[in-house]
Amino acid sequence: MSQLEISLNNMRAELNQVRRQFVSLRDELLKLRKAMDEYKQKRDEYNMKVKELAEQLKELKKSRDENNSKVAFYKEIRQTLRKKRKELLEEYRALKENVRKPKTSSWKIRQLIDKLEWRLQTVPMTIEQENAIVSRIRELEEKLDEIKEQEEKYKRLKELRKEISKLTEEIKKYHELVVQHAKQSQEIHQKIIQLREEINKYRQEADKYHANYTRLKEEVNSKLEELTKLEQKRRELYSKIKEISIRVAAEKAAQKIRREKELIEEKAKIAMDKLQRGEQLTFEEFVILQRYKELESQLEETMPKA
Repeated sequence: MSQLEISLNNMRAELNQVRRQFVSLRDELLKLRKAMDEYKQKRDEYNMKVKELAEQLKELKKSRDENNSKVAFYKEIRQTLRKKRKELLEEYRALKENVRKPKTSSWKIRQLIDKLEWRLQTVPMTIEQENAIVSRIRELEEKLDEIKEQEEKYKRLKELRKEISKLTEEIKKYHELVVQHAKQSQEIHQKIIQLREEINKYRQEADKYHANYTRLKEEVNSKLEELTKLEQKRRELYSKIKEISIRVAAEKAAQKIRREKELIEEKAKIAMDKLQRGEQLTFEEFVILQRYKELESQLEETMPKA
């Protein structure tokens, strides 16, 4: 076995080893990519869950803010009503201290005055009687003014009681609305806290799978570089093997030609000498001489070009 054949066999062995490494590395890459896809799928599932919960969180915040706005709005109305009621209560207390329900009504006093004035105009009487009636009418008119004033105050008291009662009901209604929406806001806030915890839990899971995905991606990239180098080495070896195989085949062909040439060389020389002397060749000698020339030509073709 020639040195060239030994080198060719070594290269073929090395090529087989490179192929095995290539297949092994390719299988490893397939496993890594499968694991990457699984991590990516899990990461995307958790991220999708985070996105869905984030939308729910957004709606809950919106609902909570709406309730808080209503709480502030109803508080302001309640405060305005309380202020108004306080003013009316102060007016009511101040008025109540200075008002008493009249023992008689203004219309009765008015009737009594009218009767006295009618009598004054229609009944004959002495000057003393007339003065007494005029004096009585004056007293009644003063009393009428006092009673009217008391009636107005008493009427105002009744109006104030009615307004205060109505305001109290309104205050109660808006207070209940404040409590209702504050409670709803608090309940929603608790849901927000729970939802945030859930989102953080899913986000941590997504981050964990993403970290594994990134780690495997880096490993895959590194393996791909190795695979590229092996493929390059495989191509180089294949090219060298092809080149050397051609040389080995040429060498073997040359050896075969030499052996055949050696076998007929003596007879070819005899025929050549006869031809140079001008002697006629036999058919066998002619064939041998022609074959010898063909072999020489083939041998030259198999020799490596300079």
